Amino acid sequence: MILPLTLSENDPDEAQHVFIDFIKNEPVTVLLVLGSSDIAIRAVEKCTVLINSSDIFYKGVRVVHAPNISLIKDILFSLKINPRLKPLQLEGLDALVMISITNVFDNVADYVAVSKLDNRSVYYIDRLIFRAMAYDKDLTAL
Repeated sequence: MILPLTLSENDPDEAQHVFIDFIKNEPVTVLLVLGSSDIAIRAVEKCTVLINSSDIFYKGVRVVHAPNISLIKDILFSLKINPRLKPLQLEGLDALVMISITNVFDNVADYVAVSKLDNRSVYYIDRLIFRAMAYDKDLTAL
């Protein structure tokens, strides 16, 4: 069984080190779940079920849970972002529940608002993965 990776809630050095190590060294698409709300916990559980299903679509995907997003915000803001998205804003992070990060170039491919995920969680999880596949390219020139 593939379990989610949960970052430290109160040690910024550990959370940053583990997160950077994971996105740089694991050959997977990362679904980053933000916060510790009920919706975030359900998102982690749903992603874990999908990743451990027999569906090959989810085999190259891992879920990382960041209960305290402020500990890794600097890393998030340093990543390149899909040019079709609005840039991540510090005050806007509380409205987000999930972010997808691409496999090779570590780009922010898509994000989902808290208000949307609960309605159709599988749809939004799949959309995060598809966009991560589509935007896994060098975005420095854009």
